[in-house]
Amino acid sequence: MLIKKKSIFITFILVFIKFIIINYNPINFFLSYKIIVLIITSIISIFISNLIFNENKPKFIKLANVIFFITFFLINELIFFDPSMILFRKWDISLINVHKTLSLGYLLFLISFILINLGMSLKIKKIRFTKSKLFLNYKWGIYLGVVFILLGILGNIVIMGGIQNYVASIGSFFTYTDFYLERAESFETNLVLSLILRSFMIPGTLLLYYSLITISKIKNIYIIIFLTLILIVFNGSTGQRSDILNLVIFIFLKYIYDNPIFRIKYLLYSTLFILSTIFLAFYRDYSQLGIEIDLNIFLNSLIPLSIHAIVSYGSNFSGVFSLLQLYFHEGLFNIDTILGPISGLLGGASPLTSQQYYWMNLIGEGGPNIRLGLFVEFFMNYGYYGIFLMIFIGAIIKIIGSSRVHFKNSVIDNTLSAFLIYMIIFIITANYSYLPRQLLFLSWPYIILHFIHVKKKNNSNSFS
Repeated sequence: MLIKKKSIFITFILVFIKFIIINYNPINFFLSYKIIVLIITSIISIFISNLIFNENKPKFIKLANVIFFITFFLINELIFFDPSMILFRKWDISLINVHKTLSLGYLLFLISFILINLGMSLKIKKIRFTKSKLFLNYKWGIYLGVVFILLGILGNIVIMGGIQNYVASIGSFFTYTDFYLERAESFETNLVLSLILRSFMIPGTLLLYYSLITISKIKNIYIIIFLTLILIVFNGSTGQRSDILNLVIFIFLKYIYDNPIFRIKYLLYSTLFILSTIFLAFYRDYSQLGIEIDLNIFLNSLIPLSIHAIVSYGSNFSGVFSLLQLYFHEGLFNIDTILGPISGLLGGASPLTSQQYYWMNLIGEGGPNIRLGLFVEFFMNYGYYGIFLMIFIGAIIKIIGSSRVHFKNSVIDNTLSAFLIYMIIFIITANYSYLPRQLLFLSWPYIILHFIHVKKKNNSNSFS
């Protein structure tokens, strides 16, 4: 049977939910528009569902399609009508403008969806990073993890301008320090060096985690909490939540990737994680504004904040819609954002069009979800021809997905796999301006791991 029964069932649920939401949206969409959206949802959902249940398809292709579908089509702030995002982005939500902008956004998505799958289907020879087999026993994993963490601490010291400033900021986790922001934006410190050194912190804790779970009888959750506390103390000085939470995200994504079976506990863990990020954001923002934290205000705002967090973190369509609104008013960018990150990598200051604060001022004063979407950035720079660059993006994803090392229960394999799974998601959801930095600066620890060759001394202490 070409279409599996499970695919039909999942599609029915998604279309039904979409129908309810779009039908009761304050924006009174045209009936023809509702029908088109539901038809597109049905077609893509059946395709992806069939792909998921196809055991012959690589997992990374399934992951890429699911993330691309959810973040750029299934969930968007206008269909779900997120008042917070509309307020932040200052969108023109007149009916004609909404239909015009959404229609172009969906058209670009469909073309990109086809092209990225074309790129992932290309015959590309697997990259062999090392000719020798990699072995890393748990003792070496612990030693190397500690070294990586020390390098990360050194990077924090560099970006904060010295040991005294770093020590003074340790107690200010989840609060952006003016000193850090000033130095990061003015390039008074060696930002490139600090970024590379700081990038060793997360892989260091990953190495410790995958080493400790092999020798310790302590439950995994307690090990994760312990390592997260290490990150809070030593890596939270900048106030960026990703510096603390990426460890949990990496571990969780790899576990779900390796065990793709729905369980209630997955939903529970995800909910608790989202609630914790909301609380941390609440704490950070209030601390930054110098406002005394009122727990009652937080609890009363918990439900609307949770809905907003799920929609904003689960959707990239905010950036797509914002850029396309800009396109209708000002036209194309003429390769500014494409050349910006490359210029920055060559040693010069990146043009404004590749800097986050520029985008925040351009498409709305602050607010969450500054992710724009690669395909719409390519469109804004090259028009419809630019979308064909999504074939190249699909090829990169295939190279990453097919280059995973496969040594059972290896500490180094688990660490690399967690990073590569994250990178597939990052490439799909991130802005283009972030990609060169992520690929060339923040990947160094994992590139080094590829070239580490530790001979196993005895079978009892090593696992391959």
